[in-house]
Amino acid sequence: MAASRCLRSCAAWPSSKGPYKLSALLARAPRREFREIFDDTGTISNKRVSTEEVNRRICESEFYCFPDDHKVGFTANQLNVNRPVEDRWSAYRLGGTMRFENQEGFYDSSHPLASYAADFPGGHLFTVVDGHAGHTCAHAVNMLHVDYIASSLLPQQLLEPILTVLSKPNLMNALPYASELAQPYLLDPSAFMTSDGTSSPSGPTSSSGSASFSSSDSRHCNWRLWGQWGPLDAEVNHKRLFNIHRFLKERLETTNQDSPPDCVLQANGNVYDAEGFLVSSGFEFESHQLATISSTATSLRTALARMDSDITSDAVPHPETGLNKSLLRIVLSGCVATSVYLPHDLSSLYVLQVGDCGAVLGRFIGKDSLSSSSINGSPEGSDSAKMESHLKSMDPGEWEADLLVAPHNAQNLREVERLQSQHPIHEASLMIVEDRLLCELIPLRAFGDIRYKMPAKMLKNIAQLCGLPPNYPVTPRFYTSPPYLFATPQVVCHRLDLRRDRFVILASDGLWDMLTPHQANPSLAGPRDTAASRLIRTALGGREMDTARIAMHLSVPANVARFYRDDITVQVIYPTP
Repeated sequence: MAASRCLRSCAAWPSSKGPYKLSALLARAPRREFREIFDDTGTISNKRVSTEEVNRRICESEFYCFPDDHKVGFTANQLNVNRPVEDRWSAYRLGGTMRFENQEGFYDSSHPLASYAADFPGGHLFTVVDGHAGHTCAHAVNMLHVDYIASSLLPQQLLEPILTVLSKPNLMNALPYASELAQPYLLDPSAFMTSDGTSSPSGPTSSSGSASFSSSDSRHCNWRLWGQWGPLDAEVNHKRLFNIHRFLKERLETTNQDSPPDCVLQANGNVYDAEGFLVSSGFEFESHQLATISSTATSLRTALARMDSDITSDAVPHPETGLNKSLLRIVLSGCVATSVYLPHDLSSLYVLQVGDCGAVLGRFIGKDSLSSSSINGSPEGSDSAKMESHLKSMDPGEWEADLLVAPHNAQNLREVERLQSQHPIHEASLMIVEDRLLCELIPLRAFGDIRYKMPAKMLKNIAQLCGLPPNYPVTPRFYTSPPYLFATPQVVCHRLDLRRDRFVILASDGLWDMLTPHQANPSLAGPRDTAASRLIRTALGGREMDTARIAMHLSVPANVARFYRDDITVQVIYPTP
């Protein structure tokens, strides 16, 4: 998240005596309008990025994965402006969608879930995380959230055997910091990252021709397990294991206890969450499916709320051990995130949103030439060829782009009402000032950010232990009834029509500040493996993806560029690859 997203993280503007000529118009303009005023701002940098450098910068983090099981495929990319980059993305298989054949090391047939996959259907989980005031919280949430979601979705009958397996001192062939309950798509044999010059689109192979991802593979140290951002800190990972075991134990101990569901089916046939937001409409699903949707949505919300609760409580100074700065560093910064969860049967799509990232569903509304048989797949893979043909000949008038969940910010009046209803009425005019929470933070839901959650007395105690001066402003103004920041996700479920619903764009606000959902659709006309890169080119270069215009953007020094654009992270998910 750019510096302008959180006022307390803003850096100083460059001196007017330097080599930059930045007009006052640029300083005042919203980032969304930057492309319109860019050509009028004069020379911002004396050095123009070359076309070769533009292509290198945009393609260096390009990733795609289209597995041979023809279930779900996706492409991802990231263009940074913050240093280090504050965005993250991840993609995982859960439960029955995990693949243990042709795998070596931790994800082979000895994996804890290998014997139980048939009893845990699972699905596919894709996530984009956008950090602010640093990258630490975003990195932790990106690595932690999948364990909580998998733990929350596990069927009750599997809790005891899974907990028994996970409690063993040493798991056979376990790799450090690997997720025990999910499998990264990065490990798929079809996974390919442009910057990894030693790999091929078909993935690394052993002498026998099977995919090889043993712990001795040098690519594990690069991106095969954790992406290009590296693993969790050792202390954070130790806490992760402890918290996941505790979460599973609590679920096991409360198996026979009735607790009110967080998402309920109302008399009008719709499912609503505890805050009154619509989860699913009754006209989209059969009545017998709504109970499953209610249960799944409750599990997803519980998982991420529990994760935020754990990382927050872990940061509280312990009476004996004192302050753990590794754990505190996570929640002193913050992040927002949006996840897409596709159940194994691809009958529906769940969106989990905290903050102002976004998920857009691309729906084909023209004359459909894809028959149901081709959607279900054929041995020759003709469905993929027909899909590719459709995407290459995209007519914008034949496509719809639906933003699945509105951003949680001051423009979302329903979200503002939710915030105001949780605090005394006399605070209503003080909580949102200049479209920011307590005049500081743009998103109204976020992970971490204890500055907007913990009691003032506890924050002052932490500040004292950190050696901050007594007059340091540890809380925002008008901080009287915390918590003000909410971390429980809004969950929305849609029925998937695989004949019409062709792709999902999952992106941080760095993309949506530059493009509307409708403007993003035409960018996907072309090969699917470069779809995420084309969206980035469109955001910076307009519909024509003008390389010269992109070069002007990339020529701006990072300490200036971060004030008008943000890190851009994109995933394009194809439910019918």
